[in-house]
Amino acid sequence: MEILSELGYQGTWTSLYRSFAYGSYIKYATATNAKAWLSFSGRSIAWVATKSATSGRAWIYVDGSYVQTVDLYSTTTYGKRVAFSKSWSTSGTHSLQVVVEGTSGRPAVDVDAFVVLR
Repeated sequence: MEILSELGYQGTWTSLYRSFAYGSYIKYATATNAKAWLSFSGRSIAWVATKSATSGRAWIYVDGSYVQTVDLYSTTTYGKRVAFSKSWSTSGTHSLQVVVEGTSGRPAVDVDAFVVLR
């Protein structure tokens, strides 16, 4: 298992210290259409994020196609939560993109890490 915390970003993403985060920092964005993505070779991918009362929704794209909307809202703050995961039967080259929806009143979406199983 390899934990990846460096990925590509588009838009404004801010680093924020969180003692519970992988590497002690998360990156978060609040603007609609801010993107974080990872291209990888593997058979499984997971997006690790924080769930909280101020967390919003994100659109998930796998290999360039929309898959689902993920809502990170929770009345209690939980770090290191798998917000989305996808697996394939064999290893291959794929991409995962997290796009901030900009949810009214709770627009923040964060990326703690991407976890890839090869």
